[in-house]
Amino acid sequence: MSKKLDITARATTVWLEESLMEKLRDYAYTERISVKEAISRAIEAYLKDKEIIKRPER
Repeated sequence: MSKKLDITARATTVWLEESLMEKLRDYAYTERISVKEAISRAIEAYLKDKEIIKRPER
């Protein structure tokens, strides 16, 4: 799952519980990846088998 993303987008600030943020930082350190990459991996894994309905354009 370690692929480079071609495009990055700035997202809204997300507030996490401090303990969850610490776990995320520890995971990133353990895997020798950035926190940004750790978040991307977690979101990709979570959404992998989900049925996604595309939102209509505004």
